[in-house]
Amino acid sequence: MTQIIRFDSGFPTLIDYGNQFWNINEQYSVEFYPNYIMPVLLISADCDNLKQHLEEICNDDEPIALDLEWNDYISLFQFCTSKGCLIIRNHQPTENIIMRSFLESHSFYGKGNHNDRQKLAQMFGDTFKIALEDVEQTRLIPNKCSINFIKMSEEFAGKSTAVFKDKEMTFSDWDTETLTMRQVMYAAFDVVALVKCY
Repeated sequence: MTQIIRFDSGFPTLIDYGNQFWNINEQYSVEFYPNYIMPVLLISADCDNLKQHLEEICNDDEPIALDLEWNDYISLFQFCTSKGCLIIRNHQPTENIIMRSFLESHSFYGKGNHNDRQKLAQMFGDTFKIALEDVEQTRLIPNKCSINFIKMSEEFAGKSTAVFKDKEMTFSDWDTETLTMRQVMYAAFDVVALVKCY
């Protein structure tokens, strides 16, 4: 049974999870918003069943929320649909053929993803094509909505159960040997919030 992480009174705080590690192939269900619990699975890009995990996140023709974390090259791929959140650790600067095929054959959306596109092109080359909607350009700006991620999240998804978006996490080491649970929840929130807003 998957453990549920909550942030109500009497439960550990998000800061407490900065000292606990989230291991590869571990899954937790996180209450990111009140009564909105999302399963989050952390895997490695070089695992044998990568294709299966990617297929399991798909939900018919539903577009997939996408975000990336990186230092020099892409360290994490974050995907989310109504079926769950999949976080993929990447340790290679060169392309992964299974990942490339998945990215080129599905539709995605993100927010303010100019830099993400550059990182994807850096990894997969100039011929790489992805159907990636930038909701900042297509939905927020045309409707005069805030392009600040937290303001967007609160306007369309409501108040989260913890302050997942934290600058300390933004600039954390995404290539460290083992990610903390706080890092993984930060990365997951980027796409979970997008799904709830979308």
